[in-house]
Amino acid sequence: MFALRVCCLGMAVLTANSALAQGSGFVPTFSAATTYADTRGIFTGEEDRQFVTQLSPGFNWSSRHGRLQGAVDYKLTATFYSKQAEANNSQNSLSAKLRGEPIENWLFVDALAFIGQEAISPFDRPVTSGFAANPNAAEVRMFSLSPYVRGKLLGTAVYEVRWTAVRTRGGSVIGANSDSDTALVSVSSANATRLGWAVQATKQNVDFVSGANSSNDRINAQLNWATTDELRLGLTGGQ
Repeated sequence: MFALRVCCLGMAVLTANSALAQGSGFVPTFSAATTYADTRGIFTGEEDRQFVTQLSPGFNWSSRHGRLQGAVDYKLTATFYSKQAEANNSQNSLSAKLRGEPIENWLFVDALAFIGQEAISPFDRPVTSGFAANPNAAEVRMFSLSPYVRGKLLGTAVYEVRWTAVRTRGGSVIGANSDSDTALVSVSSANATRLGWAVQATKQNVDFVSGANSSNDRINAQLNWATTDELRLGLTGGQ
């Protein structure tokens, strides 16, 4: 494939220095590029050279202090073909990991999000970051929300009660769509210098949009005994 890049533009605008000094900031981003390329094999089997233009606006956000911490990285890439307008497309790219603390030292919320391109079939054309149209690529979205409470019981035990919801959508790949819900309850010893214990129970339900469902209930107990500073014995049981 013959390609000649004739234009490349990048821009990033930083927030005020005071915001960055506090450990948080918002950075808008933008890039643009135009390539003159032989697109043979992308649309037809014949040689066909054309301009391919990509515009990519996005942003980065991060916070390292306060009740809300984490990072978000998002970009939208729009691709335009000078001769095959019907092949114009756009792709989302998102990576986010957040942790909130609505009630200090007790109520927490974890959140994850991902949007990207994945191959529909492992035996077909792999997913790349180039400008070529790829019918084997599908946009996959995954979102996870997990609120939980954590605290102490009578000063001798630590408890955690958590619910986690995961939603996955595979675009045109219907079989990849699923809803998962998991409930967790755990209690463990607060001060395990020599003898420690923990009990954990989980209940998970997974609902596949294609029709298949699954469930998993589990309970585990652990006992740990530090006989010396170098030797620790453990006993684990569950169902």
